[in-house]
Amino acid sequence: MANQPAGFQFAKPYDPTNPVASDMRYGKYDGTTTIPFTNIAEALDLIKPALRYQGLQCIIANGTSISLFWFRGGTANNDLVLLQTDVNISGKEDNANKTNSIRDLANADNTRYPSELAVRTLTDAATSPPQIKAAYESNSNTNAFTNAQKAKLDSVLKAFTLSFTQPVREYKDYFENTVTINSIIGDGTSVLRYSTNGGSTYSVINLPYNGSLSIPVGWIRWRIDYASQTTTTASVYIKLQ
Repeated sequence: MANQPAGFQFAKPYDPTNPVASDMRYGKYDGTTTIPFTNIAEALDLIKPALRYQGLQCIIANGTSISLFWFRGGTANNDLVLLQTDVNISGKEDNANKTNSIRDLANADNTRYPSELAVRTLTDAATSPPQIKAAYESNSNTNAFTNAQKAKLDSVLKAFTLSFTQPVREYKDYFENTVTINSIIGDGTSVLRYSTNGGSTYSVINLPYNGSLSIPVGWIRWRIDYASQTTTTASVYIKLQ
């Protein structure tokens, strides 16, 4: 039976005296405390390959929040993927616009895109009854809807926005009914691709788009191309018929 090599032993719990991580690889030390790496590239540069191990974790800045990454499948650069992130489900109702916003985790293919998180915002163009908003905010989610509520929801959701933050570039979504897209505009991207066959092939939509595009029932993969290598966020606003 293999034995673990002897390590440092403490007779009492470790008692830190400064607000810093005990492992320098977890983040950056700014002289006072531990702060997150600025981006993935910086983390990979400062965590040298010889000091990595499978399962090693670090914190990386993600806009105004912090995400936890880890070396999932090995110690190569592409093994550093998202471990977890904060996801807020929030409803915001305005008397003039009657807008509800929903943030949810993308049901991404973890084999090809292991660290993907996207934000989908649904726009209610009509009056949204309070029970629909309440049902989305509850843990029961779709199961909380009655048939009448589902019909109402289908009739009022006329547009949605897909928002991406590097390194995310794909969002997987399911359509229960065939829908027709009338227009698409982009911010931080001029190209939107979509696949109806699980990612085998993608159709290209140059933005802005105006026309009539039919989306069938089933899983759809949306993929964006960032405008440049320095672009950190991108969004597309998709308007339905």
